[in-house]
Amino acid sequence: MRSDVPLIAISIVVVLSAGALHVSAQEPAPSQEPAVVQEDPRQRAIAYYQQGMGAYQRKDYIGYLDSLQKAVELDPDHPAIRYRLACASALVGNKDEALADLKRVIEMKVYQDLAGNTDFDSMRQTPEFQALAASMRAVRDPINHSTTAFHLTEKDLITEGIAYDPVEAEFFISSVHKRKILRSNRKGRTKDFTAPRQDGLGAVLGLKVDPVRRLLWACSTGMPQMEGATDEEKGRAALFKYDLKAGTFVRRYPLGAGMPGHNCNDLALGSGGDVYVSDSESGEILLLGAGAEDFVVLVEAGRLKSPQGIALSPDEKRAFVADYATTIFVVDLAARRADPLTAPAGIPLLGVDGLILHGGSLIAIQNGINPHRVTRLAMSSALDRIIGGTILEMNNPIFDEPTLGTIAGKELFYVGNSQWSRFAADGTIYPMNRLAEPVILKLKLD
Repeated sequence: MRSDVPLIAISIVVVLSAGALHVSAQEPAPSQEPAVVQEDPRQRAIAYYQQGMGAYQRKDYIGYLDSLQKAVELDPDHPAIRYRLACASALVGNKDEALADLKRVIEMKVYQDLAGNTDFDSMRQTPEFQALAASMRAVRDPINHSTTAFHLTEKDLITEGIAYDPVEAEFFISSVHKRKILRSNRKGRTKDFTAPRQDGLGAVLGLKVDPVRRLLWACSTGMPQMEGATDEEKGRAALFKYDLKAGTFVRRYPLGAGMPGHNCNDLALGSGGDVYVSDSESGEILLLGAGAEDFVVLVEAGRLKSPQGIALSPDEKRAFVADYATTIFVVDLAARRADPLTAPAGIPLLGVDGLILHGGSLIAIQNGINPHRVTRLAMSSALDRIIGGTILEMNNPIFDEPTLGTIAGKELFYVGNSQWSRFAADGTIYPMNRLAEPVILKLKLD
């Protein structure tokens, strides 16, 4: 999902367009000195990155290199920081260091346009650089195992979330632009579950089905990309509850007492009916207990920058949360503590939108890294660390910011082309001839 968190953590590519929180995100303005940041070393790394970019703009390449070296010490597997360090090394004549850092970026399967970057001109004709440039081009080779599950005919939906109801064998799909929820069978026969703006819906994001209680939970947020957005609606968010048996609205639970500054992004369901919500604007993780009237804050604002995908451990004592701007965190729900998951070197964990726990692995849909991908993150038997990563899907020609997914049987069904990029800066959607039919992809996991 798009957001406006002003962090370089998700700015992976060199040529950037304004306004997104994904790989097309605009880099933040450089600062002269590192800002006061949280204890997390990744945030200090971002501050040094920003300082370095200021030095780069002043053509102070020694200062550029010094700042990027400090940044990469704090966050060694951040592809953008590692790439900029390679640029800085090349500019000061440290050829071997530049080549080594470029190799690290390529090993992470992150693409950069080396041909268009003049920082490498001093070494461009060397055999070593030419070999790495060829390896970088190979990063764009497809890894395709997904197939099309079904299409949706309304081009201007801007689809974000998808949930599966195993009782009726139906999918529910959210629309950001049209402010509604659709339902579809496996053949793609689709109809509206809610009408546009029904019950006060804003842009609909994450969805989850409670098959036992026959409920549908939906995240709704006032966003400029939604049809008919007003200033009063923007930044106000709520969790909506629907009765699947009756097909009716039950209740609306506002985030932050209904005040601006919130984004109901994604959610996870406990077996007892508890609902866990990520607020990507405030940075909070919230709990709506079964039968409760209001939310309880599990992770306070400030610890996470842009929490999005969320998944519960089988014992429901922990939640795995994708902080889009930095990494994946594990939240001890009883202690209300969030800590980054450890992982082997070379596995980038930023830019994760959808996150699902399946068969002892986290399935991550990463649209904040270039190329977009679906990655299987193998977990330890105790589910306390990541022990390996495998790219399941990448460079799919259908991809246009894949977002969230759901498990049906042994398959992942996910939004292949959300089309978040099909908006002007003011939130106006592009004409129909520049939009495609939304595609739901499926990927066999076992």
